[in-house]
Amino acid sequence: MEDLQNYDFCIEWMNELLNSLGDNCSSEECAKLIKPCSACCLKRMEPIVEKYVGDLQGFIEYMGEECGQVITYDKEQQLIVVNENKSECVCAIAKCMQERNVSPTLCYCSANMTGAMISKIASKRAEARVVSSILRGDKTCVYEIKIFNDSK
Repeated sequence: MEDLQNYDFCIEWMNELLNSLGDNCSSEECAKLIKPCSACCLKRMEPIVEKYVGDLQGFIEYMGEECGQVITYDKEQQLIVVNENKSECVCAIAKCMQERNVSPTLCYCSANMTGAMISKIASKRAEARVVSSILRGDKTCVYEIKIFNDSK
């Protein structure tokens, strides 16, 4: 019983922190503050990402086939749009929070993690932004990743 109360407390505390960030910071500041957290998520994807270093097209195909994502890559503009193509949030933290009112500030973590994966695979600097998210009331989560010609 006490473990459940502690769990509920931790979830409430974390969501209040995320809401406070969202209420008091710009989108850019939120993304920057949440970015270190995305490294935790990236660790979970590391075995897959490592297989595709240097093979961005292969990774895009893998994510489409295995995860159902719809990804477009404009090579000329060096712009990738990742559509999670799901009607529910796939974020492990949001799932852990179950059906509580999860702050959409959490979406910066997912966008940053996606950008970090692309950066590692392409061996170039990449920046990501949230285009839409289920936690914001959209139908699906979409991230835009800009790849820069300079290295990481």
